[in-house]
Amino acid sequence: MSYIVSKNGKAKTQEPDAVDKAMALIFLQEALITEDYEGCPALIAAAKRCGARSREITRILARSPRRVTGRA
Repeated sequence: MSYIVSKNGKAKTQEPDAVDKAMALIFLQEALITEDYEGCPALIAAAKRCGARSREITRILARSPRRVTGRA
């Protein structure tokens, strides 16, 4: 997926790169550490847009200090 960036007032389409993906995954990890669980769905979506694979996201979620399960 591509996104629009503006440089010198001119918009252009740019593909996400490895830095974008790494930053998105770091932001997700920080949200989990600071227990900002409400922001996690948006961060997961951003990471996917930047090219993160499901297994990369799952690995970060599994390392979370607090493990959330589907049980009530």
